[in-house]
Amino acid sequence: MNRLDQLKSVMSVVAKTMKSGQVFANDETILARFATCEPCEFFVESDKPKCEKCGCQLRRKILINEASCPLAKW
Repeated sequence: MNRLDQLKSVMSVVAKTMKSGQVFANDETILARFATCEPCEFFVESDKPKCEKCGCQLRRKILINEASCPLAKW
């Protein structure tokens, strides 16, 4: 995903978050998302785990209630 696509994705999440009013996902959702990402072929293990598909830092993305996986895994 190029930078422009990443920016569009982030802006979409921001708009959805503003509508819903709920910024952060609950603990159960956060843990389930990371458990789904970890075995994925696009998961990059590091001190800042990353998704190669969307380019996002997962420890941040999984916290946002309205965020979603680009592969529709969560």
